[in-house]
Amino acid sequence: MLRDGNGLSPLTRERLQQNVLIPNRNLKRRIQEHEGDMLRVAAAAVANASVGAQQPGPAAAGGEPSSEPAPKRSRRAR
Repeated sequence: MLRDGNGLSPLTRERLQQNVLIPNRNLKRRIQEHEGDMLRVAAAAVANASVGAQQPGPAAAGGEPSSEPAPKRSRRAR
């Protein structure tokens, strides 16, 4: 139970018991869905990276990738 709360259920306004835990199945399901989504995104990123590594890029065409940071863009005056 929250230390600073009133100790009542926001839904039923009944007194909450301190030693009772109720599983939030919807939250658990959503977390599992999110983990599955992240695994699918990671798998797609790995697949795209391996495909990109097989295709010739600027370095393969004789150019060197730049080690200098990209120039900063200035803000426009309003």
